[in-house]
Amino acid sequence: MKNNKHFLLRLPLLALISFLFLSIAVFFVKDKKKISSQLETSKYPIPIMTVIRKSFGVSSSSGEFDHIISGMSKIDVLKQYIKQVEIPITGMLFRKAVNDVFCLNLNKISDEGEGAKLLVYSDEIMEGLREALNIKNPSTESNKTIMSLKKAEVMDLYLKTYNLHTYEELIRIVNLIYGINLPGISSLEDSRISLYSKNQWLLQKDTNLFVVYTGKGDIDVKVYPTPYYIKQTGLTELPQELQNALLNLGFRFDIEKAAYYYQNPSGETVSDSFKGQTLNAIRAVVGNMTVD
Repeated sequence: MKNNKHFLLRLPLLALISFLFLSIAVFFVKDKKKISSQLETSKYPIPIMTVIRKSFGVSSSSGEFDHIISGMSKIDVLKQYIKQVEIPITGMLFRKAVNDVFCLNLNKISDEGEGAKLLVYSDEIMEGLREALNIKNPSTESNKTIMSLKKAEVMDLYLKTYNLHTYEELIRIVNLIYGINLPGISSLEDSRISLYSKNQWLLQKDTNLFVVYTGKGDIDVKVYPTPYYIKQTGLTELPQELQNALLNLGFRFDIEKAAYYYQNPSGETVSDSFKGQTLNAIRAVVGNMTVD
């Protein structure tokens, strides 16, 4: 009887302990689901979101500022990540960050021999590679050796030679080696222009109006309307205003390609200024259109 009495006295305590354990379990399950939900709906992968969230003064699992992060331009997200990450940014880590933010695989571009097609890199890059490879006397053969390297190797050697790892330096080096203007790509996010380059889509949305499609090495460019534009307007041709602008830039209409087409006669990558003129011509026309 005495044992039964003690057991009965312990019942409220046992019930309280059970309730506390159950409450803790429910809390962790809910918290886990909340974190899982935030990770699933966040715009960027976990490594990027972790650093960017912390830069807002909240924990890596907090979704409090995710709506602000989602509204940031891709180049601003990359810049924030590079400036806030607590380890030195190597070429490999930067390429990973670019892939996470822009869905642009610089390693794949390097492995496939894509990117800017140049006889030689700029003097700045060539000098850095000669120093990295201990080339004392520049020659045609040594230039060929440098140009035979994969672009990721060139990037890593150059960065290591001069110990470069700031955001501004990395952005500039990617443009010089790969021919990829990351700020320029970011500025086109809401331009309604789809961009195919380096054997992959850099920008693409179902409701975009025009496509800028560059071939291997970016030595040629096609411009043509998207299926969405054709469906919304009932037209299969580019607006006359855009046709005229492209003709003035040196494009011609290619019947087989069903697109306005330009090929650099030098056999090298078209210049940044030409790319900019082409994209600006398209953006000007898009700005005057009323297509939903």
